[in-house]
Amino acid sequence: MKKTTAILLKEDFGVMIKNIRLVNNKSLKEVSKKMGWESEQFLRNIENGLSMPPSKSFSKFCKAIGAPANVMKVKAGIIHMASLK
Repeated sequence: MKKTTAILLKEDFGVMIKNIRLVNNKSLKEVSKKMGWESEQFLRNIENGLSMPPSKSFSKFCKAIGAPANVMKVKAGIIHMASLK
């Protein structure tokens, strides 16, 4: 079965999230706690491309992993780069 572009995008985004989290020395537990999640499983799902961060708390999520929210919104396809100008 062939994966769709959207699934590949989610997987790539998840890898990027994990890399940013690790570069910023944030643990799964630390980020999950900052987000108010009961376990690290949801963050694991994001990093494995199975889920996306909640749109309502996307900026909070970016802060928790140590990433600039506007850049991450472009990477996630939430906003277009032209709207940042």
